[in-house]
Amino acid sequence: MSRNRALVLAVVLGLTITTAPAYAATPKPTLAQIEAAKKAEEAVKKVSYSSKEVAQQAVRATSEAAKKAVAATREAADQAMRIPKSKDTNKGVESSVNKK
Repeated sequence: MSRNRALVLAVVLGLTITTAPAYAATPKPTLAQIEAAKKAEEAVKKVSYSSKEVAQQAVRATSEAAKKAVAATREAADQAMRIPKSKDTNKGVESSVNKK
């Protein structure tokens, strides 16, 4: 039995050791693969930059619209808070006091 175990162990170790270098050695990329990867990265960057630019323009437009809306609201509030000054206001009070 021990002879069978030793034989099985030797076969398993032999197969493991011989297949390990095949897994460890990764193939180096070719020049064409490297250039293709660079082109792909550049394309991704262009898309991301353009989408970022579009997003920034949308934010700017929204910010400008919000600023205009705030300014209009403030102007309306200022107009609503203004009390029209008339000359009759003081005169009416004096006349009512003088009548007594």
